[in-house]
Amino acid sequence: MKNLVTLMFCLVTFSFLAQTNSKDSIYVIKKANGVELIGKLISDDGREVLLMTEKMGKVYISKSDIISMKLIEEGDVVNGEYIEEGPFTTRYSFTTNAFPVKQGENYAMINLYGPEVHFAVTDRLNLGVMTTWTGSPFALAGKYTFATNNKLLNFSIGGIAGSSGFLNSFKGYGGLGFGIGTFGTRKLNASIGLGYSYFSSLGGKELIKTGTYYTDVNNPNYYNYNYENVRPGHTGGLAISAGGFAKIGKKTGFVMDFLYLNMTNKTIENNFVYSNTTIVDQFGNSYPEYVEVTKNENQSYATHVLIVMPGIRVQGKENSAFQFNLSGVSLRFSNPDAFFNGNLTFPLPSFSWFYKF
Repeated sequence: MKNLVTLMFCLVTFSFLAQTNSKDSIYVIKKANGVELIGKLISDDGREVLLMTEKMGKVYISKSDIISMKLIEEGDVVNGEYIEEGPFTTRYSFTTNAFPVKQGENYAMINLYGPEVHFAVTDRLNLGVMTTWTGSPFALAGKYTFATNNKLLNFSIGGIAGSSGFLNSFKGYGGLGFGIGTFGTRKLNASIGLGYSYFSSLGGKELIKTGTYYTDVNNPNYYNYNYENVRPGHTGGLAISAGGFAKIGKKTGFVMDFLYLNMTNKTIENNFVYSNTTIVDQFGNSYPEYVEVTKNENQSYATHVLIVMPGIRVQGKENSAFQFNLSGVSLRFSNPDAFFNGNLTFPLPSFSWFYKF
């Protein structure tokens, strides 16, 4: 019996100490009237808490007036204000970082061109869906985060696989595989990523069928070619990304995003080899007797894409945020089959809305 009494006394003492000796624990307390208090927790007796604040000293707060009470770190307080991480810390503008979406902080992002949804399957595995307002094209995204012994260093691998959807009768497809390293916290970080992209060509191209075509002097075009519609080829190459985020206020953050694509366009073209033997028409003009037509499927052209996306993110509420980016896009095409051949640079402002669910 004596041992039992001793054990109960120890348990009660430990419980009391746990409630009253938390002087090193910093809490942010939100009251029903909208007031937010930050300080070290001195005691909590179940009816009220005693908080040691920097500006007002000791403050007693009734539990019935408290909406939320959250344990925070000292680094979360800047100039007397609690700067929270926010639920949208895994995303810059277009690219992502190595931080995982936290469970319970799934989010949707709405852009001018369409919506996205990203959610946490586990603490490290995230999945997402991206599309346009017409539902095509669309893409599936996945990312897995690897934690390290250094809490400021994270790595992730992931990929995006997409389809043209009902545009081009689902014949277009593409993808991007990547690896990312992020250094810093969710409030202040920088990332660099490396990947490879691959996109099939859309539409078709009319080419002459492979074969031998004999000269017909009675034909205005001299050869009776047979044509076929083929897919022009594909595009793929190196992808480099860099980004960063800095919380510059209680509700405001600065976003910087950078994406460079160095892609090679594989196209298909006809090659013509004319015979050394000739024929003569009724006017005495000489022409090659025939032509051998083949296809060259190894013709390559370079495409360079550079996108720089500085922006500001404002989190007005706990579950929503707004972001504006004033982006600059630079394109360089050297493919005669492309819709544009040469250099092109233009601004591309964008707006995004984030919603946590």
